[in-house]
Amino acid sequence: MTIRMRRYGHPRDFDRVNNFLVQHYQPGNCDGNWLQPAWAYMHHHPALDGSALDRIGIWEDGGESPPENMEGRRQAQAAPSFRKDLNIVVEASDGHFVSYAGTWFEATNRYAYVEPVATDPDYRRRGLGRAAVLEGIRRCAELGATVAYVGSDLACCMAIGFEKIHTSQCWTRYL
Repeated sequence: MTIRMRRYGHPRDFDRVNNFLVQHYQPGNCDGNWLQPAWAYMHHHPALDGSALDRIGIWEDGGESPPENMEGRRQAQAAPSFRKDLNIVVEASDGHFVSYAGTWFEATNRYAYVEPVATDPDYRRRGLGRAAVLEGIRRCAELGATVAYVGSDLACCMAIGFEKIHTSQCWTRYL
């Protein structure tokens, strides 16, 4: 299987992404939907900086699951603010990675940002994700962070002390 990432090409890719958003829409999915009308509106907004569209990446894979060591991970780790010491991996006694919390530190404004967080379903409800997140933000606090942000209002985030400060919502009216 070959997975590759390439730059979005407008207008060539517009319909492909547009159709993807329509096909993969999931009613009630409050964190995974980018609504197709928002995609279309963005492209036709008068303030759109068209030169920035090539910052959008298109992943192509032929429909198979991505391999464990995707090039995309290397790309994410190439971000100027990526710090390996702030990415917490929990390993099971058998050597498998079972939980992960990516933590980012922004020194100028002294905050931590937690993204992504994942735990193997077989290891959930054991506090591993919680431990990984708390360790990441502890390390950021040692660097000078005074606040930590996470982009989710999942119960597990609220349970470790995150408080909702704002939401970005799309309102629904069924006809």
